[in-house]
Amino acid sequence: KDSYKLTLVKSGEQALKFLSKNDVDLILMDLIMPEMDGFETYRRIRGNGKDEHVPVIFFTADKAVEQEAEGLRLGAMDFIRKPIVPEVMLRRIEHILELEDLHKDLENKVEEKTKQVKQLMFETITAIAGTIDAKDPYTKGHSERVAEYSVKIAKELGMDEKRVNELSYIALLHDIGKVGIPDAILLKPDRLTDEEYAEMIEKILSFEMKPLYPEIKVR
Repeated sequence: KDSYKLTLVKSGEQALKFLSKNDVDLILMDLIMPEMDGFETYRRIRGNGKDEHVPVIFFTADKAVEQEAEGLRLGAMDFIRKPIVPEVMLRRIEHILELEDLHKDLENKVEEKTKQVKQLMFETITAIAGTIDAKDPYTKGHSERVAEYSVKIAKELGMDEKRVNELSYIALLHDIGKVGIPDAILLKPDRLTDEEYAEMIEKILSFEMKPLYPEIKVR
């Protein structure tokens, strides 16, 4: 037999006080209550920033469809009409809680998969940055240092975590144009000739900019 732990309160105000200090899985609420009705209580629950996703079921003896439509518009999960049939109520509660469990499980799986994708992307970008730095021993570790300094500056500027992470990836790859430059030019100890300098600029621009701006022509 199904069993649930219930906490009973006599008004919307009492419900709000209870919810401010306790977590719940489901809220059963009558439309007609002392002090404030069910809809107003519902709006305040949704606005408290803590229980905005808790499913709510309304009880009502009113057969007018307008009230049910308003409750569903506000976001209620279900309406149960009085007189209440216990077996029907239990089944509907059970189905809603099962649906919430599935929703939470899906959210957790999506979050976990997102973390895995982000980790794979970070490892891939780090590997590419390592390959870039390996082409020029003189600047070994340069990409990681640029990323580290960029992150520190971004945090000081108050950027959010998403933008900080994006900046870190961009900084790691800021020298990606080196990949297309011949070693004879990239590692040349002497001053580059005009022809070599032009070739280096062309390789960098064609590698870094053309995928984003295919209309650019290097002259």
